[in-house]
Amino acid sequence: MRLFAALLVGAASDCSHWKHQEQVWSSLAPAAQHGPVTLQNVSELSSAVKKLNGWQLYFSEVAIIDGGIWLRQTGVRMGGWLAATLRLVREVASSVPNVLFVLSVHDEAHLERTRFKPLPLLSALTTAAHWDIPVPGQTWFETSGGVSSQGADQDFGLWESKQWQKQLETKYPWENRTQRAFFRGHDWSASNAFTELLPTRPAEHCIKQHDISMSFGYRRWYAELSHGPLKDVLDVGLTGAPDFVKAQNPQQVYVRPVPLPDHAKHKYLLHLDGTAASNRLLKLLLMGSVVLKQDSIYEEYFYKDLKPWVLAQ
Repeated sequence: MRLFAALLVGAASDCSHWKHQEQVWSSLAPAAQHGPVTLQNVSELSSAVKKLNGWQLYFSEVAIIDGGIWLRQTGVRMGGWLAATLRLVREVASSVPNVLFVLSVHDEAHLERTRFKPLPLLSALTTAAHWDIPVPGQTWFETSGGVSSQGADQDFGLWESKQWQKQLETKYPWENRTQRAFFRGHDWSASNAFTELLPTRPAEHCIKQHDISMSFGYRRWYAELSHGPLKDVLDVGLTGAPDFVKAQNPQQVYVRPVPLPDHAKHKYLLHLDGTAASNRLLKLLLMGSVVLKQDSIYEEYFYKDLKPWVLAQ
C-alpha cells in the first residue's frame, strides 16, 4: 500500500487548499535517491511527462483525499494499463493518508538522469540510468495476456494460491517436465538503450558508444538457435511480430501462444526482454519451474528481493 505514496498532504476535502508535508515513506526511501518529494517537483514532473508522446494513456496525476481518488482530467480515455494499476490504489485508498503523486504504467523508464533533474515519477520499471521509482504495475490485475499471448486467460490471484499451486504440481510433476528451456512470445526488438551500464558487459573497444545502444532481436536470435545448434537445449517459438518486422523476416515461422499455466510442462523457462522489460517474470516464478532470466538493465520493484541461484519462495 505504501508504495503509491509520493507526497503526504494534510486532510482536506477542497483540493485547492491542500496542506503539504514533505516525506517519502520508508518503503520508497531506498529508491528515492533524489531526496524529499515536494509539491513543486510533483508539479514539475506533471509538466515534464506531458512532453512525452502518448502521455495521456500512460501517465496520470493522482490524489487520494479522505479515502477518495481524484484524477486530473486529460480529455483522453484512460488506457487499460493505467486503469488496471489504479485498481490497487482504489482497494487501499481508505487506509492510505492523503497523497498526491504522478504514476506511469508505460513499459519503459523515462527520466534519464543525464537529461532530467531528480523528479519522483512512480513507474512500472526503472534502470540505473533513470530517476523513475519502481512500484507494482498492471501485471497483478491483467485478466488476459498481452499481444504475445493473444488474449490467453490470466489470473494472478488464483495462481499464487496454495490450492492452485498444489494442483499445478499434481498436473505437471517435476520428473515429467521437459528438459529444454522454453519460451513463447512476440518478436520484439529490445530497446537496450543503456546496455553499457550492465556490470556484466565487457568493454567494447571496437564499437562506438552510439552503436552499443542499438536494439537487438534477442527473441528471434534464440528462436533461430533453437532450430539450429542449440535445438537440444532450447524450445523457443515466436507467436507474432509487428508488420514491419514480418516484412523484414518473410521466412520466419510463427507458432501458437501457450497459456502461462501450461509453461509448467517445462523444467526451465526463459525470461527475455521485450521492447523493454517483460512483466512476465513474476508470473513465471509461480509456475514451479526454474526461471532463466536474461541479464537486463531493467528493474521492476521486486527485483531487489531476487537472488541469483536461490529458489524463490
